[in-house]
Amino acid sequence: MTGLIVAGFHRSGTSSVAQQLANCGLSLGEDLIGANEFNRFGHFESWPVVRFHDGILARKDADWARIPDGPIAFTPDEAQWVRDYCAARDAKEPVWAVKDPRMCRFMRQWRAEVPGLKFLIVYRHPVATSQSLNRRSALWMARSHNTDNIARRFYHDPDLALKLWIEHNQHLLDLLAAYPDDCVVLGHHHILAGINPLQVAEDGLGLSLGADTATTTIDHTALSKKDPVLPVCDSSLIAPVLEIWQRLEDADWATAQGHPREDIASALVHDPSGLKTRAGMADVQLSEIYKSPAGDISVQKGAKAVAAKISKPPFSLYFMRKKKYRDFVEKVTDW
Repeated sequence: MTGLIVAGFHRSGTSSVAQQLANCGLSLGEDLIGANEFNRFGHFESWPVVRFHDGILARKDADWARIPDGPIAFTPDEAQWVRDYCAARDAKEPVWAVKDPRMCRFMRQWRAEVPGLKFLIVYRHPVATSQSLNRRSALWMARSHNTDNIARRFYHDPDLALKLWIEHNQHLLDLLAAYPDDCVVLGHHHILAGINPLQVAEDGLGLSLGADTATTTIDHTALSKKDPVLPVCDSSLIAPVLEIWQRLEDADWATAQGHPREDIASALVHDPSGLKTRAGMADVQLSEIYKSPAGDISVQKGAKAVAAKISKPPFSLYFMRKKKYRDFVEKVTDW
């Protein structure tokens, strides 16, 4: 009996890998999170597992978008939950899979409780994941009329997505160092280039997953239109990002087979003001507000908050040079 954990940071392509596994007949668990505009074919995450991890994070005053203060050890009850969960999955299927990005923080704890687990580690360009998270947060801010507290964190800390990328991928590297024989690593850029992640898992982990019947599940319409650079407020974050990326590429199954590496150094640009990232998020909010019914009072309140924000320094330096934004401010002011 073998459990395969699809391990990767948020917005790293783990849903499409999990979908491939499901298409080949592998179970991802029960009560899966459904589809939305960010994952049109589903998240392939089991609600019981997600709630389990959310509960652990909550007792440490953390959540998926807040970095815990230090490592988190399982309580005896949590360790028993993991053992019971895996035993129940083993009783039903010879090979099964589970996927939850929150799990990056708990991989070694799971492995300590269930020694037979295997890990397919998927990583993605930090610019792509950061921009995807920032855009999604800006949409949530617009749709919640600026009341979504988690989304607001990404606006107030323009480096938050990058900090989370560092934290989660460092956990994955720690897992790899502790259990190298039970892990295989593959970059999302190699998956986009046509490499079959299931074949990699079969070759690297000795599993039988039906890789020869797998078809690509990449939803190109859902991929973020990545800008060439990511503004970084805190320049001290750049060095660890580059180090982690190099270590992931060093461990990557595809690079070991001679596939090209991807240089990311030029994509990280120091912007101490944070203005560019915040302005980009405000731009997404405005675009979403344009789509909303003008008569909706809650939309009007949200629009007025955005208008007030972009008409004052430092954002006015970016927005008020463009006629469409000046027109928006004038229109909202008249409401």
